[in-house]
Amino acid sequence: MSPSLDNAQSQWLAQLTAMREAIAELKIPTDSEKAHTYGQDILLDDDELSGTGSGDDIWDLISDEWEDEYSSDHLDEVDGVGLAQNVYDQTWLSRKCDTIAQKSSGLNGPALQEQIMVVLASDTNGIQL
Repeated sequence: MSPSLDNAQSQWLAQLTAMREAIAELKIPTDSEKAHTYGQDILLDDDELSGTGSGDDIWDLISDEWEDEYSSDHLDEVDGVGLAQNVYDQTWLSRKCDTIAQKSSGLNGPALQEQIMVVLASDTNGIQL
């Protein structure tokens, strides 16, 4: 081997030895000397985890009314006429983009609409920022 290669190899071996010594000085417990893990000192009975305790259920307090806003049920009828046709078109999207742009300090309405159309037209299965 060339002298520079021998020199690099010896430096690398010296660094490796120094790292191994530094790791040994950390005194990290091995698997057989496993230290306490987080939460190991918490003692719970199966009865405490069963959920048939006091009868007070958090879901009794939470209302489902907010889900109505996000439901697609309202898309089936428009003014009682039946299925909505061409209600959600470019004009509708333009109005919505303008409304959103007025409320935020980001893009203007046409730029937002253009970006939405690019995403909808793309054939990728994810958005990369």
